[in-house]
Amino acid sequence: MIIIKQGRGHDCDLKIGDITVSRSHAELRINQGKVYIKDKNSKFGTLILKRTETVFDEEVTDSALQIGRTVMKFSLTRPWITYFSCLFARP
Repeated sequence: MIIIKQGRGHDCDLKIGDITVSRSHAELRINQGKVYIKDKNSKFGTLILKRTETVFDEEVTDSALQIGRTVMKFSLTRPWITYFSCLFARP
């Protein structure tokens, strides 16, 4: 399982420099070919104030993830899991 922490805290993997973003705002979990997005009890919420866990297990095109005032546009197509493993490879 791969976990990507999002927020403005120093321990986050994806740091967002936005005062409306909590220090530990949300996390992306990748497990068995599925992507889970979970809000970490942030003040303003994630996915446009959605506070429940969301699972992407099909092909997703042109989705937007909003954290505070920051909007990230993304799309998932298979075999995306191979790209994530390249991001976390150690030299």
